[in-house]
Amino acid sequence: MASLLMATMAMGSMTALTGTLLGQQKAQKTATVAKTDVIVRSGPGTSYDRVAKVDKGRSAEILESRNGWYKLKFSGGTTGWIRADMLSVATPKAAKPAAKPVAKPAAKPAEKPIEKPAEGLPETPEAQPTKIVISNVAEEKPVEKAPEPAKAAPLKVEIKGNDVNIRKEPSTKAARVVQVDKGRVADVLAKKDGWYKVKFAHGTIGWVHGDFVKPTSADAKDPVKPAPARKSSAPKLSGAAASLVDTAKDQIGVRYRYGGTSRSGFDCSGFVQFVFAKHGVKLPRTSLSQSGVGTKVAKSDLIVGDLVFFITRGSRVSHVGIYIGDGKFIHASSGGGRVRIDALSTAYYAKRYAGARRVGKFSSTFLDTAKAELGQKAVPEEEGPLPITEPGG
Repeated sequence: MASLLMATMAMGSMTALTGTLLGQQKAQKTATVAKTDVIVRSGPGTSYDRVAKVDKGRSAEILESRNGWYKLKFSGGTTGWIRADMLSVATPKAAKPAAKPVAKPAAKPAEKPIEKPAEGLPETPEAQPTKIVISNVAEEKPVEKAPEPAKAAPLKVEIKGNDVNIRKEPSTKAARVVQVDKGRVADVLAKKDGWYKVKFAHGTIGWVHGDFVKPTSADAKDPVKPAPARKSSAPKLSGAAASLVDTAKDQIGVRYRYGGTSRSGFDCSGFVQFVFAKHGVKLPRTSLSQSGVGTKVAKSDLIVGDLVFFITRGSRVSHVGIYIGDGKFIHASSGGGRVRIDALSTAYYAKRYAGARRVGKFSSTFLDTAKAELGQKAVPEEEGPLPITEPGG
């Protein structure tokens, strides 16, 4: 009988365990997109190709997670990776285990009738189990697990990509301090939630996400040197040049639109006019007209905020951008389809470079100046369908 009872209880335990495992297999972990226009990439990092763009509220099944990224599968079959801070992850409730069958106790043997003792003899009470009480014994306390030593942050990090934002706080919502390019080196001051607080060689301090940096040697040097101070008699801009460049960089990614002068779409001269207007400087509408404003500047004397001009078709100025230092300029590119940053040394732009101007006040003789200094017809830019300009930027 005892063997049969044990076998029955074992079979019940196996059934309950199987039910629990099946419930766990059916439970799936899901995530919901928490922000708008979130990029889905082919791998766990910003360097991987873009697979798709999804909107806030889309839900997907989580396939795996790695280094702060989740691999998701959407209802339409799209599979890719999204960074964890762009998602709201829902953890499914664990399935309840199957009820454990209760084994019925074995039938008690029939009780024998108690024989009455012979008269004259006292009744003997049944033996009672002895209750043993142990006192003065301290309770055993659980052994506390020693805290694991925190992993030390690297002493220095190197920026892995171009146009990386350095922010005031460890959040993508925080204000941007500056943008830096690949190869910049900074000291690490602190680490929080996957962000590093860094300090660059010339004193700039801010936060950068761990996806955009990699550890480097303690003796690594920041390759960027401060630009030598130059004395210039050129009119000063209304507001610091650095502030002007920040305004320009805030427009990065805005689409190119021929004739556009607002954030709904810019052409090259519309972009430059928009940025300078934000700092109290009025510029004419076309790149040709803008090429006659201010003071002519040699390419070797360029400073942040100067206008740079190009002849991309015909024999006159047809493209303009804003110099931002380090041999680079920002512009609304028809070939690239958006506001972006390019290098003056790029073969395409180096071949078509037409000069530079330093502006601070409007020149009433800009058309005559353009004709005399650039050797071009001083007439407004032609209107009409979108011309073929600089390919790829």
